Amino acid sequence: MNYLTNVKIYRNWKAALHSKVSNIIRNSLMVTEHWRGINR
Repeated sequence: MNYLTNVKIYRNWKAALHSKVSNIIRNSLMVTEHWRGINR
């Protein structure tokens, strides 16, 4: 594997990780808002 391939894989991995993390954060925020609405 050459350097450029490693960089491409690393960037794809980082982007996938970032989108996964933001999805988890968004879902947990939605759940929190949902419970807040029920408890109000």
